[in-house]
Amino acid sequence: MQTNKDIAWMLKDLYDRRDTIPADIFNKTFHDKVALCIPIEKQIADYYASDGECSRHRVDRILAAAVLKKGERVLDLGCGIGTFTFNCAKHTGLCIGLDYSLESLKVAKKINQQFPDSSNGRRYFVCADAASLPFREGSFDKIISADFLEHLTKNQKKSIRQGIGYVLKQAGVFVAYTPNKIFVINQKLNEALRKIFFNDKVSMETVFLTASHIGEITPFQARKLCRDIGFRKINFFYKNDEFYLPFGNRFISRLNFLRVSFESAILKIPFLRDILSANILVVASNKRKCVKH
Repeated sequence: MQTNKDIAWMLKDLYDRRDTIPADIFNKTFHDKVALCIPIEKQIADYYASDGECSRHRVDRILAAAVLKKGERVLDLGCGIGTFTFNCAKHTGLCIGLDYSLESLKVAKKINQQFPDSSNGRRYFVCADAASLPFREGSFDKIISADFLEHLTKNQKKSIRQGIGYVLKQAGVFVAYTPNKIFVINQKLNEALRKIFFNDKVSMETVFLTASHIGEITPFQARKLCRDIGFRKINFFYKNDEFYLPFGNRFISRLNFLRVSFESAILKIPFLRDILSANILVVASNKRKCVKH
């Protein structure tokens, strides 16, 4: 089975040309190519299997925050290969996955055909732009956006706000999960320090496989985005997240009791949670009435 390093090499040519391609076109092309590069078996093992190395912790955190109920209609916004479309449908009975990467959706359909509707719920996939959602007003009880916002430019984020508010029911809930930009900055600083002091090198696959992260945001920007959509109740969840550790695994993370103490202290201090948490998990509700023009 191909490793992340093998896949990274396949993306090298596109990555080398990233500065000559508009960000939105690069992003779509990148995701199409990733979908074509990674074998179906690896996609299932990494993202669909209950013990998948890439997904289980993330899936469990987001589903716990979303509090899905049987009978709810859920939109998986920026669904990629359909990981959350699949997991949400198992809880609610119906989920629609939307993405503008046709190749990703082809993979999603192939994978989901291996899991029958009778025990996993109904799943449908739509190829469309999140800036122009092809659904009626109030179509969904919940919208989940998992690892999607970081792939959008600032202008693209502005363009999706009205649509989210329009297709979500008045009592609907919006759940977003995305890397914390502050953590990413800390991580890059950490990598630079490790290179200086320990001659550590950042792996090629880490560089290439995060190349499509063109619009990471901070918790403060996430709150503003939710307010701009029209939500009045906005909650952040930090429990069980990863936190920034100085020099990575060289010191604190090797001493488990120190790591636990460090993270427990962070959870009690709002400012530290915002700047040291690896990811943003926000749940927004109680939205104002939205009118689509």
